Order: sequence, then C-alpha cells, then structure tokens
Amino acid sequence: MMRINLLPVRAARRQVSARQELLLLSGSLAIVMAGLFAFWTVESAKVSDMQERVDKITAEMEFVKKDVAKVQDFKAKAELLERKLKVIDELKKKKVGPAKMLDDIAAILTDERKVWLTSLTEKEGVLTLEGGAMEEQNISEFQMALGKRSKLFSEIKLGVVAAQKKGGVPYLEWRLTCRANYAAG
Repeated sequence: MMRINLLPVRAARRQVSARQELLLLSGSLAIVMAGLFAFWTVESAKVSDMQERVDKITAEMEFVKKDVAKVQDFKAKAELLERKLKVIDELKKKKVGPAKMLDDIAAILTDERKVWLTSLTEKEGVLTLEGGAMEEQNISEFQMALGKRSKLFSEIKLGVVAAQKKGGVPYLEWRLTCRANYAAG
C-alpha cells in the first residue's frame, strides 16, 4: 500500500531550517558589525590620541622656536655688546697711549742729554723719530733705552745717520722708525 503524505512536513522543515539559517546569518552579521564597530571605535580613539599628541608636540615646537629665536637674539646682542666693548677699550687705549708714549720719550730724552728730537711723526702705528746727537754712542743708547724702558715701542730700527755742522759744531742727524703699541701701556 501506498502512503501519501498530505501534510507538508518537508516544506515545514525547510521553512524552519531556512528561518534558522536566516537567523544564524543575521546573528553572524550582527556580531561582525558589532566587531567592526568596536574595531573602528578603538582605532578612532587611537587616531584621536595620536592627533592630540601631534597637536601638543606642535605647540611645544612653536614654544621652543620662540625660545630659540630669543636665544639667537640674545647671542646677537651679546656679540654686538662685545664688539662695542672692544671698541671702547681700543678708544681708551688710543686716548691714553699717545700721552704715555710722549711721556716715555721725554723721560728717555731727559736721561740721554746729548740726544734731541727735531721731528716725530706717526702713521698707522709706525713712528718716525728724527733728531740729532753729539756721538754715535748717544744714538745707540737712545735706541736701546726705547726698547728696554718702554713697552710701547717695538721693531726699533735705526735709519740714516749723517754728520752735520751747525755754527761750527759737528753733530749727527739720525732717523729712527719703530712700531707704537698703545695697548701695551
């Protein structure tokens, strides 16, 4: 005998199975979506933290740049001040130096009685002394006294010495060059 099944059991089973599969697929999709949302939230928070750090470091860099500019400005001002102080020191030495030089020459000439000056010129730190003396030894003593008794004179060189007569009295005309160092006085 043949059996005929009039109840749609297979169709009902298929429908239940389809619902279960649809429910499982929907649940899986919801879990995947929730996982993706959680991942996006975590990564978004990381990006926000990184952006905050970048902003903070950028602000610190701007602050440091201002400090660097202040330090460079300070260095430039300090260098300018040092140059000004050097100029002031040089001017002070040049102010006192010539007077000290003339005083030293006067003191030496006072001790060396047979030597006299007729001319004294200076050009770019080089002094040219011209004068007269009674004997060669007097000129030599004057030249040595310039080098030993005064720190202001260096590179002392005796130039031309010529015998002259004035009023029947013989004497020697001489020329001497040396370098004047006003800073040494």
